[in-house]
Amino acid sequence: MTARHLIPVLLPLCFACDLFSTRDPEPPDTAQSNWIVPLTPEQVILNLQNAVYEKNTENYIRCLPDSSWNTADFFFEPDPEVAAEYGGLFQGWSLINEEAVMRQVFSLIPGGNTCYLLFSDEEWELYGSDEAIYSASYHLELDHTQAGVDSVFEGLAVYYLSPDSRGEWSIYRWRDNGISGRTSWSRLKAAFGG
Repeated sequence: MTARHLIPVLLPLCFACDLFSTRDPEPPDTAQSNWIVPLTPEQVILNLQNAVYEKNTENYIRCLPDSSWNTADFFFEPDPEVAAEYGGLFQGWSLINEEAVMRQVFSLIPGGNTCYLLFSDEEWELYGSDEAIYSASYHLELDHTQAGVDSVFEGLAVYYLSPDSRGEWSIYRWRDNGISGRTSWSRLKAAFGG
């Protein structure tokens, strides 16, 4: 049988099998996020807030320098009171520590519970095209289930930001300062990182 003879036989089969109709799209394998490629320092801060809101550890860490693209090492300077209380916990604090703490914290926040980060009294200092300093008061609320650890953290954050070789900005240095009578972000890190 030649190809010319097969066409009348195969053509009705193609339509009967509905080969030409579109199918419903499959859901994505990963959760959607509000990540923005951080081409400005301001976008890093927005990404950080979104990562906290979404409890997305990967995006949280993406706000900090990636050694594949960035020559700057990450450095966290804790609130002096917390640093004194916890001895050498923060010496050599790295992205690994940062990721472990936030992964654990996010895992302890049930689905519908509150999780957000707000900044106020924001100030920006820009130094040419390769460095920015952002300072602000923060209010971090994490409605977690860990007994004995506060769920509201407040203080003053100073973030030093720079672009990497791709032109994407990140926080390479983070200084945390507590406020009297409030629980600082440093204390959260100490509670889950110690």
